[in-house]
Amino acid sequence: MSKISSNTITIISTAADKAVDKLLANVPGIKGVILRGADGPVISMLLNGVNDKVGAKIPDSFNPLIDQFAADLESGNSIAFEKQLADFLAAEINTPLVDGTPEENKLFLSVITAIAGLLKGL
Repeated sequence: MSKISSNTITIISTAADKAVDKLLANVPGIKGVILRGADGPVISMLLNGVNDKVGAKIPDSFNPLIDQFAADLESGNSIAFEKQLADFLAAEINTPLVDGTPEENKLFLSVITAIAGLLKGL
């Protein structure tokens, strides 16, 4: 078990910072400037703090998935990651009625795609 690499944390925090900046774009005046300026370091500190606390507990099999997530965030190619995450979740989570069937992957993929669509729309 190992922590997430600092490069991966940087990529994820940069992407999160851009997303939060979009949300804060309509905050007027000095408050908006301060919030948009402070959100990047805060996100980075939170991700590094979580990584320091629980990073060593992350199974090694998750690290390639997390690294792929960061690479897809950086390139903007979320479709490949969504499929990979759906396959991973289908293998790891026991889903009643559809466990071990192609429908299980489709179920996870549809939920992940819906969440990603909502996040992209922000």
